[in-house]
Amino acid sequence: MPPPLRPASATSNGSRPSTSDGPQPAAISTPKRAAAASNRLSMTVPGKRSASTNVVSSAATPSRQASISRRTSVIKKQPISPVPGSQDTPKARPPTNGKNLALRTPRTRASMGNMFGQAVSPPGASVSSPSTDAPVRKTPDTVRRVASSSSALRDHIAKAKAAMKPDAAPAPAATPAKTGSSSNALREQIAKAREAAKRAKAEPVRNTTPPSDVIIPDPAEIASFDFGLNEDPFNQRPKAGASVLRRRIDAARGDGRLNIAAMGLKEIPDDVLSMYIYDPNDTKVAWGEVVDLTSILAADNELEAIPDSMFPDVSVEDVIDSDEAGPQFGGVQNMDLHGNMLQELPMGLKRLSQLSKLNLSRNKLPMDVFDIIAQIPTLRELKLAENSLEGDLSPTLCDLTALEVLDLQSNKLTSLPAGLERLTQLRTLNVTDNQLRAIPSQVFSSALVELQASKNRLEGALFTQGSVPYLQELHVAQNSLTLFCEGDSIDLPALKILNVSTNRLTSLPAVSTWSKLITLLVGENKLTALPEGFTTLEQLRTADFTGNDITQLDEKIALMENLDHLTVAANPLRDRKFLTMGTEDLKRDLASRLPAEAAPADVEEELDDDITETPQSKWELTPSGTLDLAGKDMSELDVDDATSEVLVNGLRQLHLQRNKFDAIPPVVQTFQHLTLLDLSRNTIEVVLSAPIELPQLRDLRLASNKLASLNSLTEHLTAPHLITLDVSINRLSGALPALHVSFPSLTTLLASDNRISEVSPESLTNLRIVNLGNNDIERLEPRIGLLQGTLTGFEVEGNKFRVPNRQILQKGTDAVLTWLRDKIPRESWKSTDSAATEFFDADEGGF
Repeated sequence: MPPPLRPASATSNGSRPSTSDGPQPAAISTPKRAAAASNRLSMTVPGKRSASTNVVSSAATPSRQASISRRTSVIKKQPISPVPGSQDTPKARPPTNGKNLALRTPRTRASMGNMFGQAVSPPGASVSSPSTDAPVRKTPDTVRRVASSSSALRDHIAKAKAAMKPDAAPAPAATPAKTGSSSNALREQIAKAREAAKRAKAEPVRNTTPPSDVIIPDPAEIASFDFGLNEDPFNQRPKAGASVLRRRIDAARGDGRLNIAAMGLKEIPDDVLSMYIYDPNDTKVAWGEVVDLTSILAADNELEAIPDSMFPDVSVEDVIDSDEAGPQFGGVQNMDLHGNMLQELPMGLKRLSQLSKLNLSRNKLPMDVFDIIAQIPTLRELKLAENSLEGDLSPTLCDLTALEVLDLQSNKLTSLPAGLERLTQLRTLNVTDNQLRAIPSQVFSSALVELQASKNRLEGALFTQGSVPYLQELHVAQNSLTLFCEGDSIDLPALKILNVSTNRLTSLPAVSTWSKLITLLVGENKLTALPEGFTTLEQLRTADFTGNDITQLDEKIALMENLDHLTVAANPLRDRKFLTMGTEDLKRDLASRLPAEAAPADVEEELDDDITETPQSKWELTPSGTLDLAGKDMSELDVDDATSEVLVNGLRQLHLQRNKFDAIPPVVQTFQHLTLLDLSRNTIEVVLSAPIELPQLRDLRLASNKLASLNSLTEHLTAPHLITLDVSINRLSGALPALHVSFPSLTTLLASDNRISEVSPESLTNLRIVNLGNNDIERLEPRIGLLQGTLTGFEVEGNKFRVPNRQILQKGTDAVLTWLRDKIPRESWKSTDSAATEFFDADEGGF
């Protein structure tokens, strides 16, 4: 351990403590060299105050008188640094709380006279110490020579050097060193050791391994490395101890069900093979209570084979008169061996005349196991999923005429045998994840209820017959089917679930006869329209048409009351909002487009909850001048003399939506102060047959009717202050007329969901907001782009044109008009007609 710290001293900073023996005497010199007044000759222990005493010098130089004596401090010799292997004698320490140190009894020590050698300077000469730049410490007042062996001290210093710097080479033997040079060498060695330690600490720690030091692990070494975990780190697997196995065997002898699953067994234990051998010392189960084994559960082990002694290939008749023991497990009815490593089956398995369920999934069984399995005529459930079955399925399988469930998924089967019609009891067939290219039609001639054939290579048409009466679930997703059936229709009266996702179907047959269908999944195909009769499926709850080519939805979907989930994402629908709408919102939107007589009853009731029918003679206006007659089942509007005067003077808004009007009632022309007229969701085909004038009309709503043209409106209606016209969800076709001629104040036109095929820049003159979404427009005139600045809202998504593309349309009106403006040939702007002049001015910013 390092020397103890010095206590506080009254001397100058960095100097050793002086003695209390009086003034410092003159330095004693030798004939050769004067002793330097340096602290390097002091043997005072650092950190301790020296105790003075008078001793007679045992060695005197020729330049000194024998009678001269000097005061020398009694010091305690202490090693400079701990030396490995050395043993220090414990010494008494002074009390730490005392202010004065008691004098210590001097001990006799070896002479140190030979240590310092002969002086080389003349008497009285003073030689400076060759020390470093560190401040020079003062020499204590009294220096005492201690009688010690110079060789012992040198050995001690050498050990200290070796301990502080192990890699330093040992100094060669030399003549006794001088006192000054010995002390300086020691200090230099200590300073070098400290500097090396500082450099080691300051060296940055390397966080990354250089490319040359990269260690490439050996996969075999990693696989064999033991991480200190057993095969069951969470202690969930039953322990395969003898006691646990014995308890399970005893329980099986009592109830007939042997459970040795997930015990890490590599072979059938001998205790199982001898469980029915009589043991007179066995008192756990009474021999009279032992029953035959009916169920064996040995799943999730590591079994590679079933011993022949467990199922010997002998018949019961052959061992009746024999002294040998017969088959112990001849009464087994259910055997579950899934999750093992079986590569073959014992031949005696065919002797199990009562076996009805056999689960051999997740093993390594080849195709020839059917030579044994096919001889078990009582099998009703056979599972061979995830085995090594490759190629054509063995035709011997068709001998299992009692088979009801057959699971062959996740193998490499390329075809099914042609004799499957012999499996008359087959109910469930699972051939998912194989390499089949077709499903034999004989499969559907049986009473098959569920067919799972997803993840195969099926192609062409799935059905060749016209009816499959018993099929309830059909899963053929992720194949290459191009036709669902060869004919135009197929009768599937019992079908409840149909999954044909991820195929190449361009259409589905009529589904009106699939009356029990609950789930229909047709995503990721190429359907261009919903199947015929889709809206007649009353029990349908889930329908998925994601990723097809459907452009339009049938409004009658709103009438499908049990439909809870309808997905039409990733389709080129004209009305893009349907792609992200929920089912209820979508049905509500479609319901608003239905004719009045076809609207669902619940929607009508919801809208009419707060409406109470009142006699015409008691019509009353609200304080704002509104008369609401919506949903009154009215086809005519008659006003008597009593109410006519009230309506003429005070009526401002008239709501006649959801009625049965086939035209605008002529009586409305008497309402000269009318500003809003709502006739949405009626059956209007011709707006007007005679001229009428509504001088104050600003808002006219004719959405969800049967209008085929706006000619009657523009010819017979005079409304100079009309601002908003809503003719959405009608049957308008052809070119959009120039409405600003008849209605000079018109600024908003809502004409979405029609069949308008052409739009000219003249038809949009003076309009600010135009909605022509979901029409049949095939091309946008580039000159429409010159309307930028007046046309602030231009919605044209869901039409037939390809350019501008959808990305530009979604950026907004300015992006669309800018794109159209950039398509105008600049040379056409230089024509002399007024229109061209106007276009040129628009480019210069004057429009």
